[in-house]
Amino acid sequence: MTLKANQVRGAILGMVADITVFSDLASLKRCLRFKCTSGADLEQLESELTTFAAAHQQYTQFRVLSSDGMELLRWNYEGDKNRVTRIHELQDKSDRYYVQNTLEMPVGGTYISKIDHNIENGSLQIPLIPTVRAVHKIGSDTSEYLIVINRDLSPSIDAKVGEVFTYADADADADADADADADADADADAYADVPYLRLMYVLDKSAIGSNTDIRYGPIFSVTEKAKAESLNIFPADLKRLNPQYFSSLDSENVVIREGSGSTIVLNQAVIPSGYRGHDSRLLVVGYLPDSYMIESYLKQRWNFILAIAALVIGVMWLLFSMMRKNSELEDHEQRLENLVEQLKVSVDDLEQTREAQSQMLSVVSHELRTPLSSSHMIFNQLDADNLDHYLPTLRANSESVLSILDDLRMVIHPDKVRVAGETLDAPALVIERTLESLSYLASEHNVTVHVSFDSLAAKMHSLNVTGLRQIVTNLTKNVFLHAEASNVWVSATATQNDTASTELTVCVEDDGKGISEAFQQTMFEAFSRGETKGEGTGLGLYVISELTAALNGEIAYFQSSKGGAGFKLTVKLEPENEQTETNEPKYSEQLLTQTLAGKKVLFAEDQLTIQMLTRNILTKAGAEVMVASNGQQALEAYSEASPDIVITDAMMPEMDGYELCERMRECGYEGPIIAVTAATIGDERDRLIAAGADAVLSKPMNIDELKLALADWEQSRNQA
Repeated sequence: MTLKANQVRGAILGMVADITVFSDLASLKRCLRFKCTSGADLEQLESELTTFAAAHQQYTQFRVLSSDGMELLRWNYEGDKNRVTRIHELQDKSDRYYVQNTLEMPVGGTYISKIDHNIENGSLQIPLIPTVRAVHKIGSDTSEYLIVINRDLSPSIDAKVGEVFTYADADADADADADADADADADADAYADVPYLRLMYVLDKSAIGSNTDIRYGPIFSVTEKAKAESLNIFPADLKRLNPQYFSSLDSENVVIREGSGSTIVLNQAVIPSGYRGHDSRLLVVGYLPDSYMIESYLKQRWNFILAIAALVIGVMWLLFSMMRKNSELEDHEQRLENLVEQLKVSVDDLEQTREAQSQMLSVVSHELRTPLSSSHMIFNQLDADNLDHYLPTLRANSESVLSILDDLRMVIHPDKVRVAGETLDAPALVIERTLESLSYLASEHNVTVHVSFDSLAAKMHSLNVTGLRQIVTNLTKNVFLHAEASNVWVSATATQNDTASTELTVCVEDDGKGISEAFQQTMFEAFSRGETKGEGTGLGLYVISELTAALNGEIAYFQSSKGGAGFKLTVKLEPENEQTETNEPKYSEQLLTQTLAGKKVLFAEDQLTIQMLTRNILTKAGAEVMVASNGQQALEAYSEASPDIVITDAMMPEMDGYELCERMRECGYEGPIIAVTAATIGDERDRLIAAGADAVLSKPMNIDELKLALADWEQSRNQA
C-alpha cells in the first residue's frame, strides 16, 4: 500500500472511531428517545456537535436518518465560521446506495461508502469535493436510526507525503500494489516533493451535472513531459489533460475556474494506460492546482524578458507569502499542540470514566439485586399471618436501595456534596442516638458496643448533626459487617482551643482482623473493597472522606491497640450562638397540616401504581387530587381547573416534567410546582429548578418532605 493510500485509509478508519463516539453521545440518545421535541436537548446536542466538528474540521455534514432513509435531523458544518447550522429542509435518502447497503446491517454496525462526490438537488456539487460517508446503525429492535457523517477527503488526498507516481486504487490487487510500491520507492529520491495531479473518472460524459457516481482513479506526481512519457502514465489520448507540458487546451474541453485551481473536463472517452481493475471506457476529469499553472508558465520557453519579470514577481510573492504563512503555521502548530494535549487528557478521562462506569454498574447490579431479590421472595410468601414479621425486613431492604442511590450520587457528583446546616446539639448525644439506631445490626453480628466521652463533648455545640451521624454510621457498620470483630469502641473527646472554637475528636476502634497494608492505599477510593465476606458497595469509606472534606475536617486510619482497625475523625465545633438552629421543628404541626388540607392538587405521573398510592396519601392529607398521566394531560387539566399546587414527575411520555414546568409558567401559573424524580444521580434537580420548579423531591415521595417544601414556598412568598 502506498504512502498516500495509507493516508487516505487512515482518514477513513478514523471515521469509524469518530462516528462510534458521536453515536454514543448521551445528548443524541436523549434527543432520539424523546423524538427531539425538547429545545433544551437539541441545544445541548448542537453544542456538543459544534465541539466535535471543530475538533475534526474535515466533517462537512451530520445527519440522523430513520431506518427507511428519511432525514430526521441534519447539520452542515461551516468551517470558516466554526459552527454547525441545522438544516430544516429534510430529504428522502432511501434511494441512496449507502442507505440501501445498510438495510440488513445489524445495530452497532458501521458502513463506509466508496469515495464519490456530493449530489445536491440532482446536480453535482461544484467545486468538486471528494467525499466519503460513514453510516452507523443505533437503536433497538423496535426503533432504529442511521447516523451519517460526511468527510471531505481533499486534505488527505492532496497532501504531499514525499511520494512520486503511485497507483492508489483500493480495488487493485494486493500483489500488483506491492510491485507498484517497489517501482515508486526506487525513484522516490529523484521525484520527492514535486507537484501532484489528481485524476478522477466518471462512467460517461453525460454524468457531469447529473446524479451519477464519480470515482477516483490513480494519483500521480510528475513534473516533466519526458518523465510522464517514460513512465507510460499519460498515453496520447490524455495529453490534452496536461496543459503545463503542452501549449494549450483544446477548445472542446470545458474549464471551470475555482479559487484553488481549475477543473478540466475532457470530453473524450479514453482508457488510461496502466489502470487496473476496469475495462470500461471512462471520461477523465482532472483537477489542477494553481501551483501547476505557475510552474508551467515559468517553464515555457517564452520571451526572456517576460520570464525574468514573471520570476521577479513570483519571488516577491513567494517571499511575502512565506512570511505570512510561517506566522500562520506557527500559530496553527501551537493550536494543534494544545489540541493534542487536550485530546490526550480527554482520552485519559474517558478511559477512567469507562472503567469507573463498568465497575459501578457491576457493583450496583449486585448490591441492588440483593435487597430486591429478598423483597421479591418475601412478597411471594407474604400473607396476613406473617405480615408483622416481614415488614421490618421489607422496610430495611427499601432503605438499603435508597441509601445505595444516595451514595452513587455522591460518587458521580462529588463537587455537589451538600450536608445540612449546623444545628445546636451535643456531639456525645448525637453519637449515642446513632449507635442506638444500629443496635439491631450489632446484635445480629454479635458485636458489643462500648461508648465513652468527656464532659466537654457532652455539652451543647454548633455542629453539623447530619454529617457527624452519617460518618459514625458508616464507620460502625463497617465493623459490624466486615471486621469480624467482637467489640467496637466509640469515643468522643473535645478540646478547647485558644480561639472560641472547640476541636472534636471521634475514634472508632475494633478488635477484628484489621486492614491490610495493600488495602490501606486505596480504601478511601470509590468501589474499593477489602477482603471481606460481607455485602457492600465499597462506597462507605469514600462517602466518609467526602463528608469529612465537606465539614472541613480530617479522617485518618491507625492500627488500634485493641488488635483491629482504628479511625480518627477530627472536626472543629463552633460555640453556641443566636444564629445556630436548634433541633426544634421549623414549622408547627398545624401549619404543616394546612399546606395540603382543602387544597386542589394537580398530580402528573405516568406510573399507575405510584399514581394510585400518591393519590391516596394526598387525599388522606386533606387534598382534592386531580391526576394526569403525562404533561400534556396535566396542561389540559390546568386550563379546565385552577389548581393550588402542582406536583409532577420528571420523566413522562408526550410531555415531560421539564417542559410542563416551563409551559405552566408561560401560562401564568404562580403557585408552587413540586417536581418528583427517581433520577437522583445526574443533574436533574438543577434542570428542574431552571425549568420553573420550586422544589425537587426524590422518589418515593415523603409526605412530610412535601409539607415542608410547601411551607418553605409559602414562607418565601410572604417574605417577598
